[in-house]
Amino acid sequence: MATSATDGGRRGFNPFDSDVEDDALDPVSSHFSDDEDDMDVVDFKGFKKKKKKPKEAQLKGDAQSVTVLDDEAKGDAEVIGQVWEAEEKGPSAPAVSMRFNNYRSENVHERASPLGGRSQSASARHAKSVQQTPVADFAALTVRETAKRIVQGKPYILEYHHKLEEKEKLLLEVIGMHDGNAILTVLLFLKRTLRENIFLMMVLRSEVAENHYVSYLRQLGDFEQLERFYSKILRTRRAGMLMYRRHCLNSASSGSRVQGLEKCIGYFSTFEDADVTREVPFLKEELKLLKEVQIPMQRRDDEAERKQYAIFVQFPRSMAVTSVPLLVTLFYSCLYHFLATEKEEYSPERLRKDYKLTDHQYLWMAVGARSKVRDYKSIEEKLLTVTGWFGRKNQTAAIGFEKVAELLRKYRAPEDEVVKYLRKADDSVRLEAAMKLDCPMVVIESLKEKRDRVGLSQYRDRLPQHSALRREADQLLINSTIRWKN
Repeated sequence: MATSATDGGRRGFNPFDSDVEDDALDPVSSHFSDDEDDMDVVDFKGFKKKKKKPKEAQLKGDAQSVTVLDDEAKGDAEVIGQVWEAEEKGPSAPAVSMRFNNYRSENVHERASPLGGRSQSASARHAKSVQQTPVADFAALTVRETAKRIVQGKPYILEYHHKLEEKEKLLLEVIGMHDGNAILTVLLFLKRTLRENIFLMMVLRSEVAENHYVSYLRQLGDFEQLERFYSKILRTRRAGMLMYRRHCLNSASSGSRVQGLEKCIGYFSTFEDADVTREVPFLKEELKLLKEVQIPMQRRDDEAERKQYAIFVQFPRSMAVTSVPLLVTLFYSCLYHFLATEKEEYSPERLRKDYKLTDHQYLWMAVGARSKVRDYKSIEEKLLTVTGWFGRKNQTAAIGFEKVAELLRKYRAPEDEVVKYLRKADDSVRLEAAMKLDCPMVVIESLKEKRDRVGLSQYRDRLPQHSALRREADQLLINSTIRWKN
């Protein structure tokens, strides 16, 4: 689930560090269209067209042409049924209507690769080859032969397999051939010709078919249809995740995001499944954060930015706070409202208390935010200094002093500030952290404390010639009072 304000994964996302772009693919429209006003009758031998008004289908046995009613209200099923009837009475009829030709042409590889796998010219050539093949040749194909023709790119007509058993076998055949385009071609054919409940039942029998259909909808960007598909097959959690993404994460305004969260809360509350209902408290908490903290803080800061307050001039905002999770909201609050009192809804201490943030979460965001504005005094006195018994003050860091030094380095703090906190790090991690943050003085000191003469000698060779740090390492190596371990 796209987690809420208090969920760990949701908190970890930081839009201040990276931008996420979603790629979208445009759906592909059919290359063929039917004229509702007139009807073309085609002679296969000469490909001659003549216009006729639509009328009832007429069969003339083995005559050279069959006129088919072009009426959208009766649908494609009627067209196919008329051709089947024609074949039963005259299986070698050499001509059919352009309506059926177009119908056949729509079921070639441009549907097998609906995301643009073939060019229009290739589709046109394939459609022409379908029209040039006698109808009886397609009628005689078995399910396996049709599946092979789909994979091999040869002409085929799926509508001859009109029985449910044949359609099921056709799907199994293409799945066994491991051809994604062929699988998708058959799935779209089944969706077109079967009732929805039967189609869903057939898709659910194969995980491969389900994955292909879901991937197809995702690449088309048809998330509304995908959400409906998940709901129909009782994938309620996935449907809810998709709904959350559509209506909350991708919302353009805070108002639409509030409506999206309310819709998601209502959807999740209708189920008894514990995996679904457990998300409701998180969604409610996120809605509370948005309405009570983020929206008021955004309005206040918009006004302050218009008045050109110094903090907003020196550190301009990169995005609206209404579109970020809780931990980033805390970072924002520590950046612009660190001195706000606990009575104010958007103060860091109020956020920490109301949303039960841990010491690690609070300190990580607060140190990072104050490092960004170069307020090193506040880091030392207000974040890392605690008062013990008898008023004694000492420094402690829930995230470890090595992480404090890492955050300072990230926001380009002076070297002495980084070294100060590295020296306070635990002995077990100090040397590794100093190496990682490239602090030679702390590395030399740590190797001396460990009495690692070999390590110090190797590190000395990496230091610049005639530098003060190299001379410091040389002095330690020749110092006879140090009892080296190696």
